[in-house]
Amino acid sequence: MNDTLHISAAGLALEKRYEKGPAKTSPNGFAPKMYLCDAGKQTIGWGHVITAAEPFLCKATIDDGVAGHLLQQDNLRFEVGVKRLVKVALTQNEFDALVSLTLNIGLGRADGVPGDFADSTLLRKLNAGDKRGAADEFLKWNKYRDPKCGCLRVANGLVARREDERALFMGVKNV
Repeated sequence: MNDTLHISAAGLALEKRYEKGPAKTSPNGFAPKMYLCDAGKQTIGWGHVITAAEPFLCKATIDDGVAGHLLQQDNLRFEVGVKRLVKVALTQNEFDALVSLTLNIGLGRADGVPGDFADSTLLRKLNAGDKRGAADEFLKWNKYRDPKCGCLRVANGLVARREDERALFMGVKNV
């Protein structure tokens, strides 16, 4: 039902607004070198979390083309996941917002354990046809797990991102 959807320019623009590297070392927005995100994950480019299969990226310096390619690969994975989990027809804006959200928080496993998109109230409301209720759930995903204490912390950047994703989801705002 959502098989033909792919992230649009508006969705990419939203992601790039929030998946920037540290300001000091990322003058073009993307991070050319690895840095630790607030959650303590090794990250490069436009918010690409370096996997165990990519240790070479920890010491690499990348350009905009590589950063864009990594974001495209990440988006393909999250597009597939959103299409698999969402059981209702989506507009382009709704799809873009969901791909942006899952790029940031992950998809999860749909294993009944709360704390990921696959087991979220947002997804349950969306699949039940309550798109307004689902939109309001975006705002709850404004925290990250601080690796120093293991506690959840609200991040101003996540608050702003979720507001923008919610607005895009509702068709109120094109980035």
